[in-house]
Amino acid sequence: RAYKVRPQAPGELRGAVDWLAAFRDDQQPQVQDYTVSCEVRRGPVIAGGELLMIPAGRAPSPQYFDTLSRLHLDEWIEAGGVVAFQSLKQAIFDKYEPDYLLIDSRTGITATNSVTTRVLADAVVALALDSPEQLDGTRSVLRTLQPLTSLETGENLDLHVVLSRFAADSKPDDPSARTSEEQRALNSVQRFLTEPAWPARNTLEFSSAN
Repeated sequence: RAYKVRPQAPGELRGAVDWLAAFRDDQQPQVQDYTVSCEVRRGPVIAGGELLMIPAGRAPSPQYFDTLSRLHLDEWIEAGGVVAFQSLKQAIFDKYEPDYLLIDSRTGITATNSVTTRVLADAVVALALDSPEQLDGTRSVLRTLQPLTSLETGENLDLHVVLSRFAADSKPDDPSARTSEEQRALNSVQRFLTEPAWPARNTLEFSSAN
């Protein structure tokens, strides 16, 4: 999402795809060479903090798609390439010691999706739109992750579903300030996402619509 946090187009930025390609070619890539600092235009921002980003790569350039194609990500992961993703995550923590690491995962049911949500993540956040087509796709993807456990530790991972592009009210931090229409939408989405699945273990559960 480089366009959203960089003042210029990201066409010349190297990123995660380039790092993975270099790692696969045994080039020992340095994570700082693929990291850019992002301007934070509005806050609140903690003094001394910094927002760093590793973009996907030079998208939408032909070089980016060529590199991505040559990686054959799903086949590579199935053959043990998951270690590359783990190495990238470790390199980020070793170099920057971040308070939070946010991973923008690929949408859909893919091997890459499984790595980002069940190997690299401590918690999964799913953004959903209140439309039948989008919710149907969201539910299908989330059901494939159930039961949501870490493939490394076997421990349960938290799942947070966020209804996005929602009209902001005057008191967003106060649940009691919601309008009846907003509450209706939240309840409707929760009912749809938690409808029983087959097999039953794939059924989604949420403790609250808050």
